[in-house]
Amino acid sequence: MITSLKTSPDPWRWPLACTTYDRTSTLSADEYHALADRVQRSDAGQYCSSVDMPAVLHRLTRPLHDVLDLTGAIPQVRREIVNLLLREMYFRQITIRGWTHDDWVDLFNVHRPQRLAHRLSFYRHQVYVIGYVLCNFTDFSATGRNIVRYPIARKVFGQASSRLCTSGARRVTMTV
Repeated sequence: MITSLKTSPDPWRWPLACTTYDRTSTLSADEYHALADRVQRSDAGQYCSSVDMPAVLHRLTRPLHDVLDLTGAIPQVRREIVNLLLREMYFRQITIRGWTHDDWVDLFNVHRPQRLAHRLSFYRHQVYVIGYVLCNFTDFSATGRNIVRYPIARKVFGQASSRLCTSGARRVTMTV
C-alpha cells in the first residue's frame, strides 16, 4: 500500500479571531471618562497598572492584550504599549478601530509632550503588529522609519511560516 506524502503544511489561520471583538470605533461616554481619568492620573505621576484597569475599558484593552500575547511582549512593554494606545484613543477621541492611515502614521511621527511617546522606538514592532492584526495597517514605510519586516512577520505568522516564506523568496530571487 502506498500512502501519500504530505507536501504542503496545514493551511495557515489568522492568529486571532478578530471578529469576536467589538469593532465599534466610537468611544462611549463612560469609556471616554475612564480614559480621561487614567490620563490625568498618569500625568500627575500616579502609576496606572492593568490591575486597576476599569472594567469599562476592557473592550479597548482585550484585543491589545491578545495581540501582545501573540508577540510575546514582556510585562513592562505590554504596560507601556497599552498605556500609550489608551492615551492616543483619549486624545483622538476614537478607538484604534476608527483610526485612519494618517492616524497610524502620525502615531509614529508625532512630537506631542506625552510621557510615553518618546519610548515608542523601543517597542515599535509590537505596535506595528497591533496595527496590522487589528486594523489592517500595512504601510509601515510611511512612518518614516527603516522597517525590518521579518520580526513583524515572525510575530504574526510564526517563526516556521516566516522561515518558509523567506526561503521561498530566496529561491525565486536566485532564479531571476
